[in-house]
Amino acid sequence: MEEFIVLASGDTAFNVVKKMLPNPAGSSKDGVTSFNPGDVYSSAQLDWIIDVPLYSSDNLAVIVFVQEKTDGSVPGEIYQAAYIKVTDPKDPPLILGLEGVLVHAAEAIDLYPNPVADILHFETDDALSGELSWKIIDQRGVEFASEQFYFVNGAYEYDTSMIPNGIYYMVIQSKQGALTYKKLIIMHR
Repeated sequence: MEEFIVLASGDTAFNVVKKMLPNPAGSSKDGVTSFNPGDVYSSAQLDWIIDVPLYSSDNLAVIVFVQEKTDGSVPGEIYQAAYIKVTDPKDPPLILGLEGVLVHAAEAIDLYPNPVADILHFETDDALSGELSWKIIDQRGVEFASEQFYFVNGAYEYDTSMIPNGIYYMVIQSKQGALTYKKLIIMHR
């Protein structure tokens, strides 16, 4: 989809679906009788040949959703959806099931300053980042702090003043486990 298109009249159309992949019917996963929190499913990678007109490749995004399969007479319930901005159309984000979407959301979180003296700032524009939590561990794996992310307008902060000077790892995780690790240096002045 394109996030927005400025029309010839000057009006703006938002969230314009360009193509349903692999086709308008989607793909199905045989043998799935229920969908429960924590379940992980994967699907084959899809390559998209751009055969529809694009107004701007800078505004591309991918939406992935899991929907109840029906006979088509009524729409199925949507169980989960994720949105990812395509930053490079020639190398779009690889989505490996819904867990892959969370990895992308975790990696999209920036933290600064690093080294940090007191207040550590987090920034992201990924809507799924609210599904994630973090913890600060040392090189032995000892946990010093942890919290759920509560982003407000893409920003979140944490006071590290109670954590001793040292080199740590910031582990960004989902309910299923660690998604990404970032080195963090705490140096109080």
